[in-house]
Amino acid sequence: MTQQEEKYYTALTADGREYIPRYIVEVNPEKCIGCGRCAEVCSRDVYQLQVIENKVVSVPVNKGNCVGDGACRRVCPTKAMR
Repeated sequence: MTQQEEKYYTALTADGREYIPRYIVEVNPEKCIGCGRCAEVCSRDVYQLQVIENKVVSVPVNKGNCVGDGACRRVCPTKAMR
């Protein structure tokens, strides 16, 4: 089995399909426009809007709560999530 084929953790959707969680690593503050969409869709309170250098940006303040469902990435208009 190659490293690309390895699965370290697999989750299941409600109908039993497998997916591999993709956990949030960071939010690129240069791309983030502070819209707050990621904070709105996150069910685990990972994000908080903060003012950094006179700019409102989303900050992952509870990274350990991330379940890797990718909701934040899907709603981000600037693709600031990594």
